[in-house]
Amino acid sequence: MNRQQLKSIPALLGEADIGRSLQYLPGVTSAGEGASGNNIRGGRTDQNLMLINDALVLSANHAAGFLSPFNAEVAESFLLYKGVMPSYYGGRSASTLAIRMRKGDFETWKAQLSGGTAVQKILIEGPLRKNSVSILSTGRLSTVNWMFNRARNADVQSSKVNFSDSYSSISAKLNSKHFLDVALLTTQDFLQVGDRFGYEWSSYVGSLAWKGVLTEKLSASALFATGSFKNGFFELNSPQAAKLNNGLGYNQFKLTMFWSNSKHDVTAGGESILYQTLPEMLSPADPESVVEPDEIQKGRGLESSFFLSDDWTLSPGITLSIGLRYSRFQGLGPENVYSYLDGVPRSINSITDTTYYSANSRTKTYDGWEPRASISVKLSTNHSVKVGYSRVFQYIHSLSNTASPTPIDLWQLSTPHISPQTSDNFSIGHHANLKNNKWSTTLEAFYRASSNQLEYKDFADLNLNPHIETEVAQGFGKSYGVEIQVKRNSGKWTGWLSYTFSRSLVQLNSPDPEFNVNRGQWFAANHDRPHVAALVINRKLWPKGLMGITANYATGRPLTAVDTYYFLDGATIPNFSDRNQYRIPNYFRIDFSVTTGSVFKKIDDSLTFSVYNLLHRDNAFSVFFQPAPDQPRPLPYQLALIGVAVPAISYTVRL
Repeated sequence: MNRQQLKSIPALLGEADIGRSLQYLPGVTSAGEGASGNNIRGGRTDQNLMLINDALVLSANHAAGFLSPFNAEVAESFLLYKGVMPSYYGGRSASTLAIRMRKGDFETWKAQLSGGTAVQKILIEGPLRKNSVSILSTGRLSTVNWMFNRARNADVQSSKVNFSDSYSSISAKLNSKHFLDVALLTTQDFLQVGDRFGYEWSSYVGSLAWKGVLTEKLSASALFATGSFKNGFFELNSPQAAKLNNGLGYNQFKLTMFWSNSKHDVTAGGESILYQTLPEMLSPADPESVVEPDEIQKGRGLESSFFLSDDWTLSPGITLSIGLRYSRFQGLGPENVYSYLDGVPRSINSITDTTYYSANSRTKTYDGWEPRASISVKLSTNHSVKVGYSRVFQYIHSLSNTASPTPIDLWQLSTPHISPQTSDNFSIGHHANLKNNKWSTTLEAFYRASSNQLEYKDFADLNLNPHIETEVAQGFGKSYGVEIQVKRNSGKWTGWLSYTFSRSLVQLNSPDPEFNVNRGQWFAANHDRPHVAALVINRKLWPKGLMGITANYATGRPLTAVDTYYFLDGATIPNFSDRNQYRIPNYFRIDFSVTTGSVFKKIDDSLTFSVYNLLHRDNAFSVFFQPAPDQPRPLPYQLALIGVAVPAISYTVRL
């Protein structure tokens, strides 16, 4: 998918979005509307590595989960590696999304202004020193609260959604062979539901990058980056009014060397990331609150790696890509590490000792080798086959009390009791170009086996828990599937149809009955959606006009439901089904957009009109049980985050 195709896909609030648009590709889905991140080939959202200019992005949750923080207007390119990835990427077991932002114009000053019903944008770029130093700066600000004010429901009227983001960069050509870039990405989000509770979260990524040509065949790059993700939950207007905050920060350094000749493209280097988990803090939200302040200190972790890869052209029709990565993780203090009785389930009551590790002292070390290999064979002018394998270690995990990822999920580093996840990925695919590249087709099959996959016991208590290992267990995971895409590349009508059949399963077979889920049998992961299909249709209307129609279908995600009830001493006691035995209703949505190439003569402008959820469908986000009037037992209810069509208009002028 290129930037032009990205802009042609209708989106909520009229915003072209990289993260959401990826869901139209085979093998990519999400837990539902409002869920943060994507699930790629059966992986969890925390198993995706996201990079902006090679700098680590800790969270893509933005605009209440409906947008990612990457402004498509300044994206130069983005590559998605599903499953098998090069050895110079690592640390996440499912995929890598590498986004490269463009530089500011080195010759002339330019500006772009966009105003609409939901989002306002500005972009300025130009030379600070002509043909030598350029600057680019862009920002987005939401203006959607007027929609809530017009609602009839009092809770909706008092709800608020605010988000903003900015991206700025300065690029310098030191000479004809050396280049320097400084960039900063920031995001701010606030979501309040009525006058009862809400979420707020923010992030930043700052980077300094150097690239240089050393010889005719040798070049190098160096990157220093720092970033942070902070989030919080707050409850209002109750005796328990409180704020709960947590987060994660990091410092990253990466050095890469590139060497090439007619048959080899060799990449080698190393990378280190120092993670700092921010304290988890509870504080009263107002003077009337009965909540007592509390704080949990967490440790740090150092992830280091060395990598080597070679793209080797064996013949004009055969390319072999081989690589090896060595990764190492060291848990660092200050942190308390608990010891437990052997042979009994881990719990507060089975703690036998507490060891305090001072700042920078080593609590645990993990390491391993990660081989990567793929071969691409050109069968004919229009047909090719590719086979690949990769192993990946993941040393950082996301913890969530919900089936769908939320802004306040906790980041958890590997510890003496929580081992890194290991993933072995296999894939085979066939690609064909038909009728002089007017049509193209892709067919791929994949299998992924995982170990030490994190799962939770029922009703796990994850917040303000200094011994989190008593609430989680590690088991096995497997994902497999087939992906199909048929694409029309040229003509007035373009677009594609994609379909994915896949399963994502988990097994927890533990002697501890609290973690022996479904009697040790394989069960569906929270994000398991066997059938997913997407249709994208684009039509050129006039020299610069474009119409886009998209359709999405997905099997409903798994649900643990109340099977039966029994009554005891006048109380109704629910009996739950096996974990993820049922499913919420299937998902279906159609979106529409049309863009004019010019509104006013002699002005470079455009007008975009879009409708999200054209058919007004009440797609279920979740199903929950609660007491009902005149009923002896709780009844199931369906929650839809967006149950109406959402129109948006945006006008853009380029100066």
